[in-house]
Amino acid sequence: MIGLIFSLLAFASASSDTALIRKAILDTAEKIAHYETVDEAVGPGPILTAQFYRFEFLMNNATLSELILLTNNNSPNVRAYSFWALAIRKYKRINGILRQHLNDTEKITLFVGCVKFPFTIRDFYLQVLSPDPTLIHLKGTTLTLKEIDFYRNNREVGR
Repeated sequence: MIGLIFSLLAFASASSDTALIRKAILDTAEKIAHYETVDEAVGPGPILTAQFYRFEFLMNNATLSELILLTNNNSPNVRAYSFWALAIRKYKRINGILRQHLNDTEKITLFVGCVKFPFTIRDFYLQVLSPDPTLIHLKGTTLTLKEIDFYRNNREVGR
């Protein structure tokens, strides 16, 4: 019985969260969720991928509140792109979102050029905030190498 109550509360919370996100953003998030990879920008060819265009739409059209809510989406691809967009926008409280996901070991596949790299959400978030990011859209940093090492070694901080 208690399990049912918690399930209903979780569903109500998730439903109310999605109610705060506009339809165009939710539709884009759904398309991102169904795509196999998180694309950095250039796919084989070299051309921009449809997935990357979806990310650009999300980045340019979602509000900060929508992006923050999407960092808790069921899809790891949506969580990855939402966090990445927040980092690009230099969201000041991004470290709090990182701490919430230090135990998020769900996997994504990052597609960079013609190469696919496996990441957990936690490691992707740390890579996005790294002072030496491999992702082309990040020119600055929000964490030092010492902080990166701390978060890699202290998952309980997120609890």
